[in-house]
Amino acid sequence: MDLDRDGRSDLISGSWPGELYFFRRGKDGQLAAPEQLKGPDGKPLNLDNGASVFAVDWDANGTLDLLVGNARGEVFFLPGQGQNKLIFGPPQPLMAAGEKLVAKSGEAAPVAADWDGDGRLDLVLGAEDGSVVWHRNLGTAKEPKLAAPKTLLGESKTGWNGDDGRAAGEWGLRVKPCVVYWNGDGRLDLLLGDRCGSFAAKPDQTDQERADERRAVDRLPQLRQAWSAAFAEYSAAQKIAEGAAQEKNSQRLELLRSRLVKLKSEIAREQDTRIKYQAGYQTHGFVWVFLRKPAGDRQTTEIKP
Repeated sequence: MDLDRDGRSDLISGSWPGELYFFRRGKDGQLAAPEQLKGPDGKPLNLDNGASVFAVDWDANGTLDLLVGNARGEVFFLPGQGQNKLIFGPPQPLMAAGEKLVAKSGEAAPVAADWDGDGRLDLVLGAEDGSVVWHRNLGTAKEPKLAAPKTLLGESKTGWNGDDGRAAGEWGLRVKPCVVYWNGDGRLDLLLGDRCGSFAAKPDQTDQERADERRAVDRLPQLRQAWSAAFAEYSAAQKIAEGAAQEKNSQRLELLRSRLVKLKSEIAREQDTRIKYQAGYQTHGFVWVFLRKPAGDRQTTEIKP
């Protein structure tokens, strides 16, 4: 989106902490360092964690505005403060069917698009559970009035399961939609970024590394048991009353303390070895395309993967 109106497409991004960032594109095509978008008070905008931002002239007054979703599922409209200004007015919660609009599963990701082709911007909204809904604009271009949601995509069937259990055409969670003419057939389609979970395979190991891992797994219970026994002995020695045996007891305490330190170091070393070679867990994302189904001479709201 050309947010600064200099004729070049720029980039805007939300963030997990909630701040919104603008990356200005220079004449050489490169993106500059990010600038935080601000409110009329000059303070950085932050509408809670998991901010997802979309720039659009939502109220059709000639200035770019922001639609911002957050992890709680809320969506806000921030009116632009004039041409070529990166300042936005106070956030206003979007309403739908007379109630505050909230993606119930959280992680609201808003996109404005004329999904039904009636000349008015609608709202397409992704969410944490993998669903995408469409709020039709029943108002006007200048005064949008959103209807109750209609489902475009249902919840993710895969969820956080690994890729080995994913069936064909099953997308993940925390979806971020993009509405676009993808295949040139004159019907708006849907691009969808997701987040998935996967168990990574164990790293390749040499014979020595496998032996090191086996040793760590075998020794850890023994070391923890030895530390527990030494600590119990140390605690009992601390309770011996002062007297003739105090000096001898002090020497014993020092030996036990040294043993505890040594055992703790050995436990930490074997734990590091075990962690180094265990299978890890990672998250990643795919991008999916859903094409609008043909419906004669009119657009349909139905899509297919």
